[in-house]
Amino acid sequence: MCRVSRDDDDPTGGESVAAAAPPPRLPPSFLIGALYGFWGGRIRFVRAASPRDRDTAIGAAVARFFSRSDGNGDGGYEPVTSRGGLVVLRRARGQAAPSDLCVCDPVAGRRFFLPRPGIHDESHVLLFSGDGSGRGGGGHPPRRQMIIHVVNLELLRHKVLQVQTFSPETNAWGPVVATHAHLPTSSFIRPAPLVVGGAAYWLCVSNAADLGCYVLALRLDASSSSPAAAQIELPPRSHLGLVAKPSLEMLLVSPPADGTLGLAVARHHEISIWTLSSSSSAARWTQRAVVDLARMAAEEEMLPPLTADEEVRLECFAESSGAVLFRLYHGCLFELSLATMEVRFIGYYSKRDTSSMCAYDMDYPA
Repeated sequence: MCRVSRDDDDPTGGESVAAAAPPPRLPPSFLIGALYGFWGGRIRFVRAASPRDRDTAIGAAVARFFSRSDGNGDGGYEPVTSRGGLVVLRRARGQAAPSDLCVCDPVAGRRFFLPRPGIHDESHVLLFSGDGSGRGGGGHPPRRQMIIHVVNLELLRHKVLQVQTFSPETNAWGPVVATHAHLPTSSFIRPAPLVVGGAAYWLCVSNAADLGCYVLALRLDASSSSPAAAQIELPPRSHLGLVAKPSLEMLLVSPPADGTLGLAVARHHEISIWTLSSSSSAARWTQRAVVDLARMAAEEEMLPPLTADEEVRLECFAESSGAVLFRLYHGCLFELSLATMEVRFIGYYSKRDTSSMCAYDMDYPA
């Protein structure tokens, strides 16, 4: 296990790797595990070890729910997003066609099948009423106040972004809202968004050679009468270095301490963490930390040395606990905590390349 120490007085954002020190107290949220699509239309759950009995009991309940034959309905579903203890499952019905959707509460052992939306559900945003009204923490509102948005990005052909919202109060989808955003022709790099407050953020890639990758921001909370899209540039390529596979090497994150927008970038055997500051007149990206995984492996007697062939694959981000999940050693899942900057082994997994992974964590009252 390694920890990154920061030098806040260093204008270059330099960091050095030091021996890990035990955290002074347990964080209010802890990673429970991760869900992913397995072969044969099944869902698998890999549990993360926790020092709290409550987290262990929750992890056991989630594992039991998805191990049952009926845990994912009639089969063929895969997890697309998870928040506040709820998991949204999707079963595709063909290219550009609306999907079958299901919302699960695995701890309570319940699931709820939604009617099909009216648009192609390319991405799914799970919010709760009250999101965006203040800083997070202290748990989510009751389950009945969940709100689900499906997003269809038609920037490649029609220059339009479509959003449709489901409310459990009416048990129906609302009207399709189209935003003719002034955005370049582009597509999602990762369909799963990062949710910070009442806004959703996606990594996108543009067909324009001079633009490349960027962040699409979409405010979806009650403070906005209609979805408002905006484009955020990433750090300059000269700072990020060569990113050959954005879907594996870039991931949007949010440090739990301040709730700002962040970016994780994997290069060689390192993961760098960047954060976006908008306090000045123009948004500015700052590199906050660099984790040397090769040094971590060298310090851990149980881990084999990293070779040039080993690929770091960024899988997903746990919003409540602030954990970056990534793959090493062809099937080993690790967690990088943005709260402590420590790395720990989670477990072994093998998922379909076409399936996404979503973290399962929960907020607890402070």
